[in-house]
Parts: sequence; structure tokens; C-alpha cells
Amino acid sequence: MTTTGASTRGCDLAARLTGVAELHALREALRAGPIEVVASGVSMRPLLRAGDRVRLEARRPRRGDVALVAHDSRLLLHRLVRRRDGAWLLRGDAQPRADGWVRGHAILAVATGVRRDGRAPWRSLDGAPRRWLGLALAEAAPFARRLRRGRGFRGGVRDRSRRGAARAKGAG
Repeated sequence: MTTTGASTRGCDLAARLTGVAELHALREALRAGPIEVVASGVSMRPLLRAGDRVRLEARRPRRGDVALVAHDSRLLLHRLVRRRDGAWLLRGDAQPRADGWVRGHAILAVATGVRRDGRAPWRSLDGAPRRWLGLALAEAAPFARRLRRGRGFRGGVRDRSRRGAARAKGAG
């Protein structure tokens, strides 16, 4: 999930970082207090959808947090799945594979709240139950996707027997 939009203090955030100056300006804005960004993309569905406003705060990340990360010259809002030797494994909740490992200094902020449609109240993303539920959903997503594809759950359960095939042939 990439970020677009602007914070409440007018600091523009682009989906692509073009240099050290932009990254420094973003870090300074986060030091001044929480900022809001608009999410784009589908990699964090169902938690985050395109157009959702996400509140970000500069604080120490924990396993299961959704974090804003500078990764390969892009800004990503993805979940921190594992930590090893000062690096974090990133993964979008709806992605079949992890994005890879990032060093701790690449983590710019942690998502603490989300608001859908601009009118709804803020939903907290902070707290252990939310982080652990998010981790469980992120781990289950690839398996659920495989089940839907392999067993045909998308349009209902398919009858794979010969009788079912004959019925389908006669109905069509």
C-alpha cells in the first residue's frame, strides 16, 4: 500500500521518494507530531483501502504494527511481521509473499488510526489485540487465496463429480 495526499499541516507526501531531502522533510514533520496520509493500493486490504486516511506517529515499532517504511525509493504502509538482527520483515496483509527485510532506520512511523470515507470516526490500530489479529490475518491470507482458487469457493462450491459435470453440460 503506497501513500499519497497531504498531512493536516500541509506537508506533501508522495508515493515516491526522490532524494534525501524529501526523506529528511518527512522525518521532521513526524517529529513535530502525528500526521495523516491517504492510502492507495490494495496490498493492505481489508484493513486499509484506497482513500482511507491513516494517522501516523513516530514511535518505536512493535511486531504486528502497520508502519510507514521507505523501501526501494517508495513509501509503503505494510505490516512488520518479524524482527531479526535489527531488521524487520515487511508484508502487505493481502500479499502472498513478504516484501523483504528492511533495516530499523527505514521505518519512519507507525500507523495508529484509520478513518474511512472521511466522515467515520477514527478506528485505533494501536494495541496488542489489533496487532496480533492483523498478524494472524496476514499469515492466513495466502492460504485463504489458495483455497478459493483451488477449490472454487469464489462462485460457490463446485461439484467436481461426473454427475455434476453432466448436469452442468445439460444446463448450458
